[in-house]
Amino acid sequence: TIAVIDTGHPIHEDINPVQILEWKGANKLSPIKPHNAIEGKNFIDYEDIYDKNGHQTHCTGIICAQNNELGMVGIAPKSKCISIKALDSKGYGTPDSVLKALEYAKEIKPDIISMSLGSPNAYPPMLSVIKDLYNLNIPIICAAGNSGSSGVSYPAAFKECIAIAAYDSSGNIANFSSKGEEVDWACPGVNISSTFLNNSYASLSGTS
Repeated sequence: TIAVIDTGHPIHEDINPVQILEWKGANKLSPIKPHNAIEGKNFIDYEDIYDKNGHQTHCTGIICAQNNELGMVGIAPKSKCISIKALDSKGYGTPDSVLKALEYAKEIKPDIISMSLGSPNAYPPMLSVIKDLYNLNIPIICAAGNSGSSGVSYPAAFKECIAIAAYDSSGNIANFSSKGEEVDWACPGVNISSTFLNNSYASLSGTS
């Protein structure tokens, strides 16, 4: 299980096929098993849990898009992603929304935590929870950031997190990728095709 802390729960037939149910005169979505994304918790008060930005849908597809006859296949198609919403439809959140998401992850104890978000500033209360998760042997995988040579963002820069930079198909470090001694690994991050909003697919770039 991978707790994905991002822009919200994805609705995509390549991740979690859904059916429309009629409930008290309103359309309601219901997952058809098997589904690889599970609703966790929403920490954005003014929005529901669903992804209206596309970022989490893209990241979740990279992880666990099903091995079916649709679109693409995630790197771990038998895994389950738990959706934890800490960023809104514009991709913005607060240190407090991310902190609450991490506290929830500590409560449910996934195998891995993925956070494709960042800030130039450290938030000490967040580090405290990250240390707790580290001591529980739960790896915390974080995007290093897309600020080029401006340094690795937080929480990736915390030593308890695994900071990921990006390289292109030729093996060259992407020019947008944050760089610094805090980086632990680099992975493909340029023109990556994955699931997106409205059952579509998109090629995006970034350390996410």
